[in-house]
Amino acid sequence: MAQCLRRKQAHLDDALHPLVHLDPGAGFARLQAALLEVFAALAPAHPAGAIALGADGRWQLPVAGLRLDPTDLSIHALHAEADARLRRLRTLPAPAGALAALSLTLQEDLVLMGWPGPGPTGDAASPDAEQGLVALAASVVSPSGWDPGERIGQPLQAIHGPVADGERLRLASTALSRAMVDKGPFVRYIWTLAPDGAMARWPGAAASPPAGGGSLDDLWFRCERQVTLPLPRVGASLFLIRVFMAPLTEVAADAERRARLVASLASMSDAVIAYKGLGALRERVLRAWGGLA
Repeated sequence: MAQCLRRKQAHLDDALHPLVHLDPGAGFARLQAALLEVFAALAPAHPAGAIALGADGRWQLPVAGLRLDPTDLSIHALHAEADARLRRLRTLPAPAGALAALSLTLQEDLVLMGWPGPGPTGDAASPDAEQGLVALAASVVSPSGWDPGERIGQPLQAIHGPVADGERLRLASTALSRAMVDKGPFVRYIWTLAPDGAMARWPGAAASPPAGGGSLDDLWFRCERQVTLPLPRVGASLFLIRVFMAPLTEVAADAERRARLVASLASMSDAVIAYKGLGALRERVLRAWGGLA
């Protein structure tokens, strides 16, 4: 957790990849209501009071050394060690500071989705709502080849636009959005192969070139645990992303796991392989474990 906190805090001073992004069209009142629902929804799921409502009515975030006043989203320090962090957070607009404080408390990346327009509900007959929930705010430091700042204000249909073989997913944007707001939590796992152990994959950043030869010792298995948390009272949903990285040879250490991996790689369409950038890595794995000459 300490390593995660350091990585996130480094983004507070990263102008290219800041810790938080907000939709300027969402407005303070809407973001405030949604963020307070997020705090209330997350508190029971985190042990040892990592997120807790104090006797003074403020949200306590002891991991980050902060507390949040729900009336105006102002941030205060719990102890002197957090003063420097507090000064930095107070340079941000109140909703951004509140989201940053929450992000510094959690290992997961966060994306807050809500229905388009100023209200808490979505009208399925509206062209905007037919495209699904809109990204209202995000704190993402470990993306998988996408820029969170570019997703802010985009509806779910557009966010899923680049996904390979994703036409059915895009057409179901409204139904999927309603399920995210009213049902769940839902959990899914997305995996890929990587040429190195870097947690973040920023667009345009050069990855380590895949090595040649038959050894797979330099390859990594990257898995995202994605959770959607419903926030029906404010017509929103919280999307959480936790990234796990491990050497591929450790993940597929036995014959059964290797066979499942090979079968999955072999079944992927050309579009999925191109979208994930798996061409060279897939070929290496299939040659080593799939019996390809």
